[in-house]
Amino acid sequence: MTPDEHVARIAARQHGLFTLPQALAVGLSPTTVTDRLHAGRLHRLEPQVYRIAGAPDSWHQRLLRACMAEGGVASHRAAASLFELDGFPPRVVEVTVRRWERRVNQSVRVHESTDLIDTHRQERRGIPVTTIERTLIDLGAVVPRVKVEQGFDDALRRGLTTPELVRDRFLTVARRGRRGVGVIRPLLDRRLGTSGPRPGEFERRTARLLVAGGVQEPVFEYEVRLPSGLFVARVDLAYPPALLAIECDSDRWRNGRQRRQADLERQNRLILAGWTLLRFTWDHLIDEPHLVLAQVRGALDLATV
Repeated sequence: MTPDEHVARIAARQHGLFTLPQALAVGLSPTTVTDRLHAGRLHRLEPQVYRIAGAPDSWHQRLLRACMAEGGVASHRAAASLFELDGFPPRVVEVTVRRWERRVNQSVRVHESTDLIDTHRQERRGIPVTTIERTLIDLGAVVPRVKVEQGFDDALRRGLTTPELVRDRFLTVARRGRRGVGVIRPLLDRRLGTSGPRPGEFERRTARLLVAGGVQEPVFEYEVRLPSGLFVARVDLAYPPALLAIECDSDRWRNGRQRRQADLERQNRLILAGWTLLRFTWDHLIDEPHLVLAQVRGALDLATV
C-alpha cells in the first residue's frame, strides 16, 4: 500500500481529515504534501490539519477539525450532540483543552480545564469526546437547567449512564466556583436523595407518606402468589387484602430493553392474578406526594366497593 493509500484510509475513518503527523507516520513527506496541495488533491484547513479533496463538509468534520487543531475533545453542547441527546442538534462546535494549552481561534468555542484526564474521555463516531457523565456535568455551564435535565433524562432513558455513575463523576470534579455543578447537583438529589442511594429509603419514605396521610401501613417486599401457591412476583409495597401492589421505580432511569420487557411481563402477571399495580417514581414522591397519596387511597377505596 502506498503512502497516499494509507492517508486515504486514515481520512476515511476521520470524516475526510488527517493530520500532518499522521501523514508523515505512513511515509508521506512534507514535500509530497505540498505537491498534493498545489495539485488540488488536498486542502489545508489548519496549520497541521488537511482534508482530502472532494470530502463533503459536515458538522462532524468541523468538530473533528477543531479537536485536531486545538488538541482537545468535543465537549459541552457538541458532546451532547455527538451522544444525540434530546434537545441538542448538531450545530455548535465546542471543545475542551487542558489549561494553558488554548490558542486563539475565533471560529471555535474553546473551554479550558484543569481536570480533563483520560478517564473523562472516549471516542464516538471517530471523534474524541468527553464521557457522557462528564458531558452532563459540563452542560450546566452553558445551557439552562431545563436543557440539562432534558439531556439527562434522555441519557438515562436510553441507558447511556445511570444516576450513580453521574454522581461518582460529579464527586471527582465538583468544587466551589466550578461552573455547572450547581445545575446538576439538584438533578442528582431528585433521583438519588441528597446522600446518594440508600437501600429501601424510597419504599420507607413512601410508606411514611401513606401513614401520615391516614392510610394503613403497607407490607414491605410482599410475595404475590396464586391460590395454588405459584409465585407471581415480589412487589415493593402491598395491601394484600385489597390486592393492591405499589412499585417504587427508583431504577427506571437505567432500564434497558430487556429490563423493560421483564417489567412489563411481571406487571402483566400481577394484573392477570387480579392485582392492581401502582407505580411511582422518586419525582412523584418529592414533587407530587399529594398525587401518590390520592391514587393509593383511590385504589384502596375501589377495592372495598
